[in-house]
Amino acid sequence: MPSKSSKHAHCSHAHARGHQHNVSEIYVHFETALKKAKYKITPPRKAIAEALIKLSKPVSADEVQKTLKNDKQKIDLVTVYRTLSLYADLGLVHRVFLQSRTELFEIAGRHHHHIVCTSCGKIEGIDICTIDQVKAGILKDTSFSQVTGHRFEVFGVCGGCK
Repeated sequence: MPSKSSKHAHCSHAHARGHQHNVSEIYVHFETALKKAKYKITPPRKAIAEALIKLSKPVSADEVQKTLKNDKQKIDLVTVYRTLSLYADLGLVHRVFLQSRTELFEIAGRHHHHIVCTSCGKIEGIDICTIDQVKAGILKDTSFSQVTGHRFEVFGVCGGCK
């Protein structure tokens, strides 16, 4: 099982809009993290990592499985969910929850948030985060001693739907 410190590790690859993944670097990062945590690099784990890199956006386990099927890979949905959960525990992917949609996963990278089109569901990464400006006020106005995480969701209508 991964250690607490690895659970919150962040890789150095950017995912926000305007930044491209170096596919081979990211894949090597996945392999290295799996080996370091004493996990085997199985064909399904490799295929799921490759699908995430190929998709390069927040995706559901169902979307990952559909991509695998399109690539002629037969990996059941339970294996996809378990692998995505393992990757999240290792800090390789982030869990993303937007509005009432299902849990999404994206390759971990620089801290960012998302804007979602309320018409078509298109998702883009945004680099804006205001938690540092509001954290002191939150702690002052509540009985909490620290802020350990946050979600910032932005919704709008994309250019294609306007």
